[in-house]
Amino acid sequence: GKLYMMFMPCNTIWIMHFAHAFLPGLSANSRHVLSQLSITYFGLPVVAIATPDLSDLTLPFEVKYFFLNHALLLVFPIYWVSSGRVSLLPTNAKDESALGNFAKWYALACACFALFYFAFVTPMAIYSGINLNYMMSPPPNPGDVVSGPNFRLMSIGCCATLFFMFRLAALCAEALATAIITRVRSNSK
Repeated sequence: GKLYMMFMPCNTIWIMHFAHAFLPGLSANSRHVLSQLSITYFGLPVVAIATPDLSDLTLPFEVKYFFLNHALLLVFPIYWVSSGRVSLLPTNAKDESALGNFAKWYALACACFALFYFAFVTPMAIYSGINLNYMMSPPPNPGDVVSGPNFRLMSIGCCATLFFMFRLAALCAEALATAIITRVRSNSK
């Protein structure tokens, strides 16, 4: 049963990071797509840290590992953007607006997440009887924001909003940092 837990969102992000780092045949374009998706999913480990479900963690150090595992997921996207390896801003080679670029990556991330979790993980959860990504029953959450018979629809709305907010925050942070660096460089000349 524990092997099925590899399909929980944060573990799936680890698989994406592993593919990005260790698959030698992966093209630069594929790495870019994985990076853009990982940045959009940045909010998932943040939510896991902020509202953890520790109910099934019983082994020694399992709780510490849970928090370390989720905190380390935040390192990769921060490194990619801060080092300039990945940009959330449109590249100069394309005539694409920041809004169009944002919408393209946001829509792709939402579509990939929904397709994977509703077409693949939900049948697997039903087959195994394991509540993968809370597809069978709602997660424990503060104030029972996501609950009731339509909890999956509420989860979709929460995830879409989370992805939007974190991608927008990352885009604004990168744009601000780029503007500050450009201004500093122009003033130093």
